[in-house]
Amino acid sequence: MEDVQFFRHSFHRDIQYLQVKANQVLCLIELERIEKIVSLMALKAVSASPDYLVGVFNYKGRIVPVIDLSLRIGQPVDAQYDINSSVILCETLDSQSMLGLIVSDIKTVLNIKPADLQLSPEFINKKNPFMACYQHLKEIAFVLDSNVLLENSLSNINAVLPEELNNAILQYNESYER
Repeated sequence: MEDVQFFRHSFHRDIQYLQVKANQVLCLIELERIEKIVSLMALKAVSASPDYLVGVFNYKGRIVPVIDLSLRIGQPVDAQYDINSSVILCETLDSQSMLGLIVSDIKTVLNIKPADLQLSPEFINKKNPFMACYQHLKEIAFVLDSNVLLENSLSNINAVLPEELNNAILQYNESYER
């Protein structure tokens, strides 16, 4: 009998995500969007900008806008930034510029099958940075939609409210228990 090899479409392949914390919320960022992780550099404030856009800095001759991921997703920020704060440098959609994300903690890289992601109605038809949930061990992580999070136009993005996060977690837990 002849061996049959199955065609593996790209949606069957694992996608690598970097697991980070934004305050107490676990988030996943596509690894292919990340260029480098650096320590926070001196920021220059940008007047009349959204509160989550904490400033810009010069990185190798490029001006990089920096957003606080916790503020971006509607979470309070407990601590001030210092030299030990991690900034994840990500490519924007057009790959012509970068965006820095300040995170509370960098956890690990996960290989995730797209079929293991759970979509939530809370994320549909909204310009928010989440596209799905993923349960890793006993924790729920939110997959960031890099197409929304990293778009060049920062001013038209709305933050996700904490109650929306809580609703999404409750819905995820209910569907997972079934």
